[in-house]
Amino acid sequence: MLRFSRCKTLAVIATHREAGSTDSASDRREFYSLVMQLFDVPIADIDLSAPEFWRGPRDFRESAFAKLRNEDPYRFFEEMELAIAPKGPGYIALTRHDDIWHVSRNPQLFCSGKGSNIIDLSQELNEFFGSMINMDDPKHFRLRSIVSKGFTPREISRIEEYVKVKARAIVDSVLDEFADKEFDFVDAVAAKFPLQIICEMMGIPAEDERQIFEWTNT
Repeated sequence: MLRFSRCKTLAVIATHREAGSTDSASDRREFYSLVMQLFDVPIADIDLSAPEFWRGPRDFRESAFAKLRNEDPYRFFEEMELAIAPKGPGYIALTRHDDIWHVSRNPQLFCSGKGSNIIDLSQELNEFFGSMINMDDPKHFRLRSIVSKGFTPREISRIEEYVKVKARAIVDSVLDEFADKEFDFVDAVAAKFPLQIICEMMGIPAEDERQIFEWTNT
């Protein structure tokens, strides 16, 4: 079982900062070297399918991925047993940038159309829950060609000021409404802000934004 020490993690971070870190590339390498010394986990104990792995400290995960990159960049992992789907055949985790880049640039060898999640879903469910991420050409190219027209440099510059105005308005409303109390950041900021921008780009009236939010989150 993996055990984490938050106190030790904070001690390493504090020591690193007191040493005069300037957040340069060499500083970051030194920091992650310290983290790897703190979390020197045997590679056999790293399980990307385990929820405990993702609930642990971020420093531990950084160390684990660094170890995978250095020692086993194509490591195979078993899938979890889940009630909603049968256990799949497992997967190989690529952890090096060059390998991931190669996969993303060679769709003739690596497909997304059968799903990009670890859990294997039927083709019907992939179509239902999927998005452009779960598509291959020519369907992906056709939809991407339509969407990309809204993200040209001219279009981005057109909405830039609108984005700034909306960002200020949302922050101001949060400060006014929740100045002295806790609030749900996702509902008040993280979900609202991109939704308003997307609705503006699609020509959807502001009074319909809440309905769009409900439709896309049910």
